[in-house]
Amino acid sequence: MSKKNVRLLASGFLFSGLLLLALSTFAPAETGATNQDIPDELEAEIRYLEDTVVTLELENEQLLSENTRLAQENETDSTSDSEETEEFDTLEEAEETDSEEETEEAAEEEVEPSVMEYVVVVNEGEPSSVVASQLESFGLIDDFHGFNRYMEENNLFRRLRPGRYTVQSDMNREQLIEAIVR
Repeated sequence: MSKKNVRLLASGFLFSGLLLLALSTFAPAETGATNQDIPDELEAEIRYLEDTVVTLELENEQLLSENTRLAQENETDSTSDSEETEEFDTLEEAEETDSEEETEEAAEEEVEPSVMEYVVVVNEGEPSSVVASQLESFGLIDDFHGFNRYMEENNLFRRLRPGRYTVQSDMNREQLIEAIVR
């Protein structure tokens, strides 16, 4: 190689080094921002998928409980229907008194709400919002966000452990929390 070629090669190396130095000085802010956006997008997608899973699980539990409730009502209806047909075969007077008694009993049953038991399932790593959404789906709480906020403000979400917890429909907020954070 001639002296001229070596000088051109050295000046090319020098120019490319300066160019790389300038790019590395000004470009990290742009690449850092795009690298930061990717985890944020993934976290948002994970949250969406978790919420979807929770919603579907709650919907499944609601459908199962409704199915069970309807099956029980159907069973009690068929039992009461067979009893009613036997009663109607007796006297007309007995029919009138029985129907009056049944309406009175039905009115008393409506006045005295029966206590329903529900099972709240908490899996490993689930947030307190899952518990709140389950309780809301059972009709035990009215405000999903208020209950979740209360648990977070009082650091009760840290005491939440995986498991199956039985709660009743006549429990208030404090009793519900006590039942699930034992």
